Amino acid sequence: MPVDEEVRPSAQLSDAEEARLLMAVFDACPFAIHAFDADLRVVLWNRATEQLTGLSRAEMLGKPLPDDPELAAVLARLRGGQSLNGVDLPLIGPRGPGRVRLYAVPWIGDSALPGGIAAVAVEVSEQQRALEASARLASVVNASADAIVGLDPHGIISAWNPAAEGLFGHPAADAIGHTMREVVDSVDPWRSDIDARLCAGEKITGFVQRIRRKGQTVDLAWSFAGVRDDSEGVFLGTSAIARDITVDLRREAGLARAADRARALAAVSGALAEASLD
Repeated sequence: MPVDEEVRPSAQLSDAEEARLLMAVFDACPFAIHAFDADLRVVLWNRATEQLTGLSRAEMLGKPLPDDPELAAVLARLRGGQSLNGVDLPLIGPRGPGRVRLYAVPWIGDSALPGGIAAVAVEVSEQQRALEASARLASVVNASADAIVGLDPHGIISAWNPAAEGLFGHPAADAIGHTMREVVDSVDPWRSDIDARLCAGEKITGFVQRIRRKGQTVDLAWSFAGVRDDSEGVFLGTSAIARDITVDLRREAGLARAADRARALAAVSGALAEASLD
């Protein structure tokens, strides 16, 4: 490059051009991006937000969101300086009813005071929410210290958590698809009335059963609950929880024997005292 050639500075965007460019980036984003000022009026409403809610940018800019108790509580938390990392809220606008998951943070204005709220929302389908709830429930079941067994309406094992594997000595692969009578080596027979009572909607607790495991006798406390479809009430099966209470029963038996010995000793002492007085 010749020495005397003028070096031109990089092109500078005007504030208006910068704003249009930023809005174009927001509109190209597939996520619903929106923002509010300190008075919770809409100052940003991208194309994905329009598609999600059915509310246009023109009708929302400068206006507050529709009244909703859940939304109002979340906005109050954001105005207090909290950030939100995935809160489910009702979907506003003509495309509702539905649910969205909101991710939001407060933003600071030029005066170092809260300027408003910036948020991203994604639609959450009923199927996705059901899958997430199922995954959370599976995590709880797998982490439980109690044996948890699921039975279908015919009494066939459909779920068998790690604690059940440890308690009964059978891996899930060997237990699922069989009945409890086939899997559990019971000293006490499986009571035939349980299935009928569960089908009738009865919850059964405190049922104690003795089983054999690795050559030893183990006492179990069972709790049973019938599972029904929320909408139609159809019987779907049984949820069963078992806990090893062998040590507890032995401790209680030991305490009972100690109490009996104490009463016997007191009786003997009383008799000796009376004899000495005579």
